[in-house]
Amino acid sequence: MASKGIGPGDIVAVFMKNSAAFVEIAFATSHLGAVFLPVNFRLSGEECGYIVAHAGARLLLADEEFAATVAGIDNVVLVDAAAQSDSGRLASPGLAVPAPQVRKPEDLFRLMYTSGTTDRPKGVMHSYTNMAWKCLDHITALGLGREDRLLVVGPLYHVGAYDLPGVAVWMAGGALVVEREFDAAGALAGQITAGRIAELARRGRA
Repeated sequence: MASKGIGPGDIVAVFMKNSAAFVEIAFATSHLGAVFLPVNFRLSGEECGYIVAHAGARLLLADEEFAATVAGIDNVVLVDAAAQSDSGRLASPGLAVPAPQVRKPEDLFRLMYTSGTTDRPKGVMHSYTNMAWKCLDHITALGLGREDRLLVVGPLYHVGAYDLPGVAVWMAGGALVVEREFDAAGALAGQITAGRIAELARRGRA
């Protein structure tokens, strides 16, 4: 992203399903002082194009499987299957890691667009303060710690997966197990049983 001129205040959009790269790109965007804009991958090309243009996004990263959907949008980087597991594959070899950009608490961390039920989607602004206090509240209220494992099956473009409690588990020293798409049999048998996902059971006291 830095090699494409992305810097503080720039908006970087993603049109992706769940993957390690989704989360890595979100943090890399923040590292550069840019603003993260996750877009619902179920939208049409026209709908995605409207959000990208309305937000003034300088770059859109999209899963390769959505190449046809985003074909009419400028400045698109396609993320293939290999890069979905390791976003470092998107960079040219030998590039130096840029220094982190210091941001203020009130600076914009993320843009989230509404569904547009009554009109065009509208951008909702989330500051670093919003995100930090949300995570701290979840850590306190849920008693999150380093032993916790959270199974993420909802789409990361939505706050339900990314935020509730989402990355707060990481902040507390725990781990996320990210499923690309929800599969009931696979999630129950493969992740909860074999992967010992304690988060679901331990939070069942509510």
